[in-house]
Amino acid sequence: MSYRTHRLPHVFREEISKVLLRELRDKCPGLPSITEVKVSPDLSTARVFISVFGSPELQREAVLKLNEQAGYVRKLLGQRLRLRRVPELRFVFDDALEHGQRMMEIFQEIAKELPPDDSPAEPLAPDGTAPAATG
Repeated sequence: MSYRTHRLPHVFREEISKVLLRELRDKCPGLPSITEVKVSPDLSTARVFISVFGSPELQREAVLKLNEQAGYVRKLLGQRLRLRRVPELRFVFDDALEHGQRMMEIFQEIAKELPPDDSPAEPLAPDGTAPAATG
């Protein structure tokens, strides 16, 4: 991967974030935040992963609204970055934050079910025995 294709997603993320905050014609519902940008190797498309705080309906509406305005965002990127080819933008909902939150809830439920005396005071050695005392 060349320096340019490695750096572009970061630059796109910064610039698209600025556009979403300040210059979007129709404000997007919810509070969208860009979690990641993946650019295809030939620079033809860029998937912009967003997270939106709110209900699932609000999240879907935000993604639809952003995809409707993707051409305008692309135009602004072209003006700012002066690239020969600006990738076609596709906004995609990123559910990684929700997935992580659900995993934390599951771990907390498991921790509540374990008796407090189940965990050893000191970690066990790889062979399952108690580690030797150091002194």
